[in-house]
Amino acid sequence: MEAAWKPHEKPVALKGNVYVSTYGQTKVHSYLSPPDGLMVNTQIVEGHSSVVIFDGQLHLPYAEEVASYIKTIGKPVDRFILSHGHSDHWSGLQVYDFLQQKCMPLQVLPS
Repeated sequence: MEAAWKPHEKPVALKGNVYVSTYGQTKVHSYLSPPDGLMVNTQIVEGHSSVVIFDGQLHLPYAEEVASYIKTIGKPVDRFILSHGHSDHWSGLQVYDFLQQKCMPLQVLPS
């Protein structure tokens, strides 16, 4: 199944952009920070009852934007996956309060 990426109407004020693609009942929300955030991507996979997040952001203001956007989806975060160990994937993790609220799996894929 193929889906076209399209800009998403932003439910909160964001400097970055969100693109959403739908595959059946699954949505992939792709957040792209602006150039001053080095255009770092965070992928949010929205399933039927929860979301899975791939990679954080490098700069805290854009990690905060992602965290705010995730809250608008209205589903709990099941897990947070780091694709690899570069700092642009993990240095913004401190703003994700859901990581601190419960014992949530934080997975790091092997490089």
